Amino acid sequence: MKVLRKWLAAPLATLMLLSGLSLAAPAAQAAPGCTLGWACVWRDANYGGPWAAAPADGFLSKASDKGGTAKYQSNSAWANGNACHRTSFRTGSRNGDKFFILDSETRVGSNYRDPNLANGAGRGDYSGENWKNRVRYIRFFDGPNCK
Repeated sequence: MKVLRKWLAAPLATLMLLSGLSLAAPAAQAAPGCTLGWACVWRDANYGGPWAAAPADGFLSKASDKGGTAKYQSNSAWANGNACHRTSFRTGSRNGDKFFILDSETRVGSNYRDPNLANGAGRGDYSGENWKNRVRYIRFFDGPNCK
């Protein structure tokens, strides 16, 4: 039986190669990104499913939905502030509310996205907590022309 398997393996591999078939796993889909000047959240991990985007400080309930609602169902996040270096993703608008911080992709270039909020997010005092479905408010800060 081992001889038969070895005998079939080489021709089968050649046939697959010639026909364009592959046993390799498909490449991971690239993250879609977030437009300059916006903060974005996606319903699913790894930037999948419907998403919402906010161009300024505010509640996600007023954010622009892209492909369905992601306003209170966020599991991945991306920050790309234009004038601001940092973005806080918050449980509310008050100063005492919990938050995590992501830097701006354009202004800073690192720590600007998190593909899975369930295992902690960004940095800050509450970054180690499960943030899945908890983001309600976005605040941009830290920059020369930042509010």
